[in-house]
Amino acid sequence: MNYGFSELIPAGGTVKRKFTKEDRSPSAVACNIHPWESGWLLIRDNPYMAVSSNHGKLQIKNLPVGTHTFVLWHELAGFIKEAKRKGVAQEFKSGRVTVEIKPGDNDLGEFVIKPKHRQ
Repeated sequence: MNYGFSELIPAGGTVKRKFTKEDRSPSAVACNIHPWESGWLLIRDNPYMAVSSNHGKLQIKNLPVGTHTFVLWHELAGFIKEAKRKGVAQEFKSGRVTVEIKPGDNDLGEFVIKPKHRQ
C-alpha cells in the first residue's frame, strides 16, 4: 500500500509523487477546498485494467491468452461480491472472477450489479 499525502497546490502548480507499491484497491483523490474535484487512483504493475463508460461498458485490450483473475470494484460498494452474469446470479469472493482468455475476441458477457453503499 502506498502512503497518502495532503498538500496544498497553488493555482497552476504541480506536485510529483512516486508510488513504489501496487495497490489492492483504488484510493480516493479529493480536494478539501473544491468538493467537486475528486477521483480514484489505482497503482498497478501491469497495463490491464479498464473503467466503465457512462453506459457501464468496458474493454481491456491485448490480454495475453491464459487464465486471468478480474477484480470487480464499484466506488459505492467497494468489491462486488454478487452479480448476475449472463442472467445467472453469481457470487464472487472479494470481487474476483477467474476467466480463461482464448485467442481472438473474448466476451465475458454482461454483469448486472446493484451496488449498495459499503457498511
